[in-house]
Amino acid sequence: MKTSILILCLLILEVGTISVAWADRPGEWFQKNDQKYRQLLSLHRKKSSTQNQWFSLISEFERLHNSYPAHPKAGHSLFRIGKIYRILFHLTQQEVYLNRSIRAFRHVIQSYPQSTLVDDSQFIIGKIFEEDKQEPMLALLEYRKVPEMYDGDQKFLALQRIEALYKTQLPEIDLPATIPTTTLPSKLSRVQGGLTIEKSRKLPKGQLLLAQYWSTPRWARIVMNLDRPIPYIYGELPQSPREKKMHPHAFYLDLLDTELAASLEPMLKESSSLLSKVELRPINSRITRLSFILKENAPFRVIDYEIAHQHLITIEISPRTQPPLPVTNVKESTIALTPQTTSSTSEVQRIIIDPGHGGKDPGAISFGIQEKDVVLSVALMLRQKLQETTDLDVFLTRQTDRFVSIAERSALARQYNGDLFISLHANAHPEKKVQGIETYFLDVTSNETSRKLAIRENAMSDQGLQNFSVILRDLLSVSHSTHSTMLANAIHEQLITNVHTNYHSKIRNLGVKEAPFVVLLVGMPAALIEISFITNPKDNQRLQDPRYQKVVAEGVALGIQHYIQRIRG
Repeated sequence: MKTSILILCLLILEVGTISVAWADRPGEWFQKNDQKYRQLLSLHRKKSSTQNQWFSLISEFERLHNSYPAHPKAGHSLFRIGKIYRILFHLTQQEVYLNRSIRAFRHVIQSYPQSTLVDDSQFIIGKIFEEDKQEPMLALLEYRKVPEMYDGDQKFLALQRIEALYKTQLPEIDLPATIPTTTLPSKLSRVQGGLTIEKSRKLPKGQLLLAQYWSTPRWARIVMNLDRPIPYIYGELPQSPREKKMHPHAFYLDLLDTELAASLEPMLKESSSLLSKVELRPINSRITRLSFILKENAPFRVIDYEIAHQHLITIEISPRTQPPLPVTNVKESTIALTPQTTSSTSEVQRIIIDPGHGGKDPGAISFGIQEKDVVLSVALMLRQKLQETTDLDVFLTRQTDRFVSIAERSALARQYNGDLFISLHANAHPEKKVQGIETYFLDVTSNETSRKLAIRENAMSDQGLQNFSVILRDLLSVSHSTHSTMLANAIHEQLITNVHTNYHSKIRNLGVKEAPFVVLLVGMPAALIEISFITNPKDNQRLQDPRYQKVVAEGVALGIQHYIQRIRG
């Protein structure tokens, strides 16, 4: 009996030791990463660290945060990521890394409000705007949040910077006791080294061309279309204790030097919406504020990128746990993009077919035919084929010749709660001899042909594509990237087989490739198919032939079915 009790005690001690070791694993993981960080920091001071070393360390901190988001070291990992991105800016002078750095620090503030690093994060954001972006006006807005919202060790340093900025940058403005936004100077112009008082003229302001929002119980998105890149800041909305008690989840985004050329349009707002209130208004002669109140504490992400020759700022809001969204009485309407986490990839039930272009956007035009008409015809055939041969639900982003923006296509996929997204296009090339079929999945690429195609389809500049490609690294889900690759390969394999069977290998197989197509940023496995070159005389004739269109639709349908069979095992 005594022996049994002794063995039981030893087992309990062993299990307890294992539990403690497991509980300490995130801390040990962080310490290991932090040691690497300090070693790289030492090399950086000697100007001998590399971008790849820093990116590798970012990946390690991200893995720790994603694996143990509730552990205290998760916030510390985000803080380190913010600091590393600032270092990468100093190495490369690419401003996109500063934006990533700010995003990481804001993530610390929003997701870990009890952390001792929240005031440090807010103070560093102020330093980034002052020292790196050379935007003293925005630096003041950021620095003032430290004494107003936190009582940590950065409070005194923030007050010092606020006073110094007023003395050196804004000597004609008296320093108020508190620094409310409305007292900040209104006549400023950007010059080398910072901002100074503008004596004689006002610089032209940016134009807010379109502002829309969509909100359901499980996701929300706010989209602002601007005519140029606009400096902005965002964070928790400053409120009185009484207001804070009434609206604990209130946030803002401030646009600098922006005129309202459009009002805020609610494009979709269901009952029990995630957004309880959204407001857009100027708060002084320099700042336009978007404020939004959430019914629950849902994480959100702000991204900005160029598309269709406009600059978009989008706020994507999605609770961590999302109930299924029934698709009932869904109308063909304009809805904006919100990436999602879909259900298990083995439970594919809803297919979203996206015929490219439409309405005022004809796509590529050659030999008298327009891309928008060809791909719509194929899409309708593909829907019919899937409905005849499977029990899948099939939805189209457009069923008629109407214009649907790229962001709206992705959002329709989101509203329909899609599991797979298939975008259909016809290719074009300056050299008419180029022909064939190629299939794409979403990823960054260094291939010049793929880059040029993405620039055309996204309606971006070359610099815009470079910036979007950097952002894309943060947005891509490893799981969805893997399944998108599988989907693209399955579709391409069956499409080429079906076309070659019917056309005796007369059409070139250009393979499966990656490219940064904005339309594929849908949060689910997705593929874009260039079904032939509209600029090639022979391809063009085939594209006009209903028989060829049917062969293409059948091949894509077979590819979708093969993909589903593969993931179901």
